[in-house]
Amino acid sequence: MRDRLEWLLLAIHSGRYGQAVNTINPELIEHYIAATRMPGARRYGRLRARHLADDLVELRERGLLARKSASNVQSGASFYFSYSLTGAGAAEVHALKTRHGQK
Repeated sequence: MRDRLEWLLLAIHSGRYGQAVNTINPELIEHYIAATRMPGARRYGRLRARHLADDLVELRERGLLARKSASNVQSGASFYFSYSLTGAGAAEVHALKTRHGQK
């Protein structure tokens, strides 16, 4: 689980998926499944990853992510949560990068 959470923090920090992430971003879901080898499933024609949602909640509970509600009727999700790094989350990313010899 630690590896999944670390991957997710680094992915959010990268900005590749926007300033905030959510569980309806198909690119994030695909990359999460590939990087973590966690299962994904198609539901209503969309790829889902239950563990991604669980990991985002875990990081929020640890104080590393902030959560806001959002909606996007066009994407088929009338309501969802959007997550972004907190100051503590950014500090954790810095510590991870230092530990792994990254800049």
